Amino acid sequence: MFTDLVDLFESSAADGKQVLDVIGSDAGRFCDEFMRASVNTENTEKLREKLNNEVMEKFKKEGQ
Repeated sequence: MFTDLVDLFESSAADGKQVLDVIGSDAGRFCDEFMRASVNTENTEKLREKLNNEVMEKFKKEGQ
């Protein structure tokens, strides 16, 4: 995924495009859409669940 992103920016720079020309004005939306296009949806859900579980465990350990 990161290689694809670097390739996108490199080819865009070679074409004389600025970063905002490539990603638009909403960087968060660009990232979400790029990840959806680049990563298997099932894998994304597993990663999201794992991250959520790790965050919740951290809060439990800190007593929050």
